[in-house]
Amino acid sequence: MSTKKEKNEELEFTWDYDRDNEMLINGMKARAKEEGFNQGKKEQQMEMAKNLIKIDLPIDKIVEVTNLSKIQIQKLM
Repeated sequence: MSTKKEKNEELEFTWDYDRDNEMLINGMKARAKEEGFNQGKKEQQMEMAKNLIKIDLPIDKIVEVTNLSKIQIQKLM
């Protein structure tokens, strides 16, 4: 473990490279997980919209059910 200390006039800073690196990696993993979840949710909404289009549900109702915009739904048609 590498630790570095530096002193300022009033404060002392301590960096722990291994701990800080682990925190950074964990943050990146959490962000990637959230982005993956959001992407999966979006794909599910799009698939649902396609199925609702197939059964001729009005666009306004599809917007209400899927939370997609009219433009997004029209692109699927």
